[in-house]
Amino acid sequence: MQHHWTWAVPALAGAAALRVALSIAGVLLALRSVIVASAVCQDALDRARADARVVAHLGDAIAPGVLPVGAIETSSAGGGSGRAAFVIRLEGSTGAGMLHVEAHRWTGFWICRELTFVADAAPGPIDIVLPGTPVPARAAAAP
Repeated sequence: MQHHWTWAVPALAGAAALRVALSIAGVLLALRSVIVASAVCQDALDRARADARVVAHLGDAIAPGVLPVGAIETSSAGGGSGRAAFVIRLEGSTGAGMLHVEAHRWTGFWICRELTFVADAAPGPIDIVLPGTPVPARAAAAP
């Protein structure tokens, strides 16, 4: 009977560790989907895809990377307020880089403070939008 414990304890410990790892991965993927699906992120992606300088670095089929870093906070107080500050990796057919987004939401409308792209193979940042530029109307309703 004691012989069976030599393999059972490591197997149970491994199964528990795997379960914890899968739970953490699930939470991270859920957070990714919240940020990437947000109106402010979709607007930032649309603007990056429309910028000729970004397309020159990344090529076609620009897509968000696996895991954005940052946060989006919203409130319904005052007609809709909040802030967003995150970095998301962009990958294209010929290159990759980081998109830095900083925006605030006031009376339901997102206002970009910073939207900057830094290509992996470029010497400096590309300012995609001037600070204070409002995002399109479709981004006004959702966080």
